[in-house]
Amino acid sequence: MTQLTDKVALVTGASAGLGAATAKLFAERGASVFGIARGADRMAEVFADVPGGKYASVDISDPAACAQAVADCVAEFGRLDVLANIAGFHKMRHTPTMTDEEWDRDLAVKPQRAVLPVPRRTSAPAGDRRQIVNVASIAGVEGEVYSAGYCAPSTGLIGLTRDCWPSSSRRKEVARQRRVPGRHAHCSVH
Repeated sequence: MTQLTDKVALVTGASAGLGAATAKLFAERGASVFGIARGADRMAEVFADVPGGKYASVDISDPAACAQAVADCVAEFGRLDVLANIAGFHKMRHTPTMTDEEWDRDLAVKPQRAVLPVPRRTSAPAGDRRQIVNVASIAGVEGEVYSAGYCAPSTGLIGLTRDCWPSSSRRKEVARQRRVPGRHAHCSVH
């Protein structure tokens, strides 16, 4: 992994798992890290190991809360260079028994609608290329029993990453990547 000195990273799902590990790794590589997740108590523990890092309790299914988190990150650190969309939610359920509310919540948790577009609205110095790293589950590629509410947003996130900013001028400004942990991984950088 390259050095991230003088870069600012916003990491979703920073209270545990891959999100917490990413926040710590980015900080080790020199980034200023702003973490968001619902669990403020767990983030306090994680960010004890993230020098200079800041965090906020944010429900990423709420687009207004996500926009505020980005604004808070930029207010704190002056910019946003890297967005790591890692937050996720998995509850096994038999698909026909899922309520509309459960579907809505599952589909909103992967931050494709709420967080992904906001780096386009922040400024970066000329010549700097911002990064978006979307982490989706292997279940978004292969499916998983009793997990349609988990698979669907991962599949959507993979597709959205492929489709994002199709114009050549946008590609010069934002590099996008998708990571799919599991039996096989695929990375796309444009």
